Amino acid sequence: MNLPSSQCRFINKLYWPLLLMGVLAMVPVVAWADSTKPNSITFENQSGRNAVVRIIGPTKSIAKMQRDETRIVHVSAGDYYILVRYGDSKKEFNYTKSAVFPVTQSENKFSVIRFILHRRSGGTFNSQPVSGNEFETSIHSKSYPSSP
Repeated sequence: MNLPSSQCRFINKLYWPLLLMGVLAMVPVVAWADSTKPNSITFENQSGRNAVVRIIGPTKSIAKMQRDETRIVHVSAGDYYILVRYGDSKKEFNYTKSAVFPVTQSENKFSVIRFILHRRSGGTFNSQPVSGNEFETSIHSKSYPSSP
């Protein structure tokens, strides 16, 4: 079956873009994680409230989390602690601070850490109550980490 020349030109125009898309579809997807920071800290919010987690250490970060949300943050090696604010409004906020924990990395090993957030004691990390002021000013602090 012969195609009219106009259809052949149209098919030829589509051939190279379609071939390129097919080849690209076969290339493995590159992970979004920063390869210089393969260490991960996973936060699973089971507190029943919205939460904000401040990660204090060589890599400083803030993770805003809805109820029942899970968030993964990639960090470099070093000593860290976290501060967590639970609640939806200023009058109901409560704050906690974790103990210092290490994130280690070598040529072929890295840290994978998981925290389950609870407003009461008994979660997956040793924490104590802290003031709202400590939570609000912590991300700007040059000194880290300090033990709770």
